[in-house]
Amino acid sequence: MRNHSVRVCVVALAGLLVGGCGNAGITQHFARVDERLDSLEQGNLENDQAIELTRQLTLANAEETRRATQLAMAARDLASGRVHRDEVRRVSLYFEHGSSVLTSESRVLIQGVADEMIDNPGDLACVVGFTDSSGDPEFNGWLSQRRAEKVLRVLASRLGPETVRVTYFGIGSERPVADNDTEAGRRQNRRVEVSVLRTVPSSAEVSSSR
Repeated sequence: MRNHSVRVCVVALAGLLVGGCGNAGITQHFARVDERLDSLEQGNLENDQAIELTRQLTLANAEETRRATQLAMAARDLASGRVHRDEVRRVSLYFEHGSSVLTSESRVLIQGVADEMIDNPGDLACVVGFTDSSGDPEFNGWLSQRRAEKVLRVLASRLGPETVRVTYFGIGSERPVADNDTEAGRRQNRRVEVSVLRTVPSSAEVSSSR
């Protein structure tokens, strides 16, 4: 605004001088001044844009820091027992022997979990991979981790940065849900379990806050 006012005064003065004496040199001089004012205004505009971008980035970083702090506090409270977890949803996904390939039905189920987490920003999720007991234990450990990672990737495609609310790991053939001596039982054990956890204050904490 200040540069614009200076411009108006300079142009008006140039008009008076040119009209009064017809000096071409004065006209050229004030044209050069006008060009310099254009340059100054453009520089000020770019500076304002840079300042605004810096402000927006600062706000974005502050929001990311706030979210990370909330998640860290939630994990701390869970670990210390200050809050307890309600499992509001569990989804079991099944795999072929030695495979980590997800079926189309499994992908639909995973997308449903992601949508629920989006609707409930305070929810956490735990993804655990399993295998049956056949094969090498070391390989089973790797395969169960691989299966959990595949599920995480599908969740991440929907959750984006909110994927930080998901933990995942594989535990091989531990914790079977069926008999590994039968094919039907082994089929049930080759799975990934996705649990959606909603954290709520314990009864003691609620009472103390009243």
